Amino acid sequence: MSFTESTGTDQVMDVETALERLGSEKLLRKVAGVFRANAVKHTSDIEQAIATDDGKMLEMAAHTLGSSMAYLSADSASKAAMKLEHMGRDGVTKGRQAAYEALMVEIDRLAEALRPLL
Repeated sequence: MSFTESTGTDQVMDVETALERLGSEKLLRKVAGVFRANAVKHTSDIEQAIATDDGKMLEMAAHTLGSSMAYLSADSASKAAMKLEHMGRDGVTKGRQAAYEALMVEIDRLAEALRPLL
């Protein structure tokens, strides 16, 4: 079983893999709820880090957010966060805003996919 966008053409998260990783649907629901509760803080931290050119903060916030999305087997979203994490770590400033916007699209898709679990 996997959740897909309404078009059905692009997988948002792999529920089977997430269930294997977590061991139960109950725990998957709990992790999804924790992700939803914490995503706003982490995206706010990423936004602030970009605005203030704080590479370390960007790296840390993007890493934390990306790890939680990887735990949910949301690969596209996790990769989008990882891109920002690396930009922060490597001091790359060009393209940060575009990468952030791409991350937000993926987070919105994931939030929609998680809705049935919450």
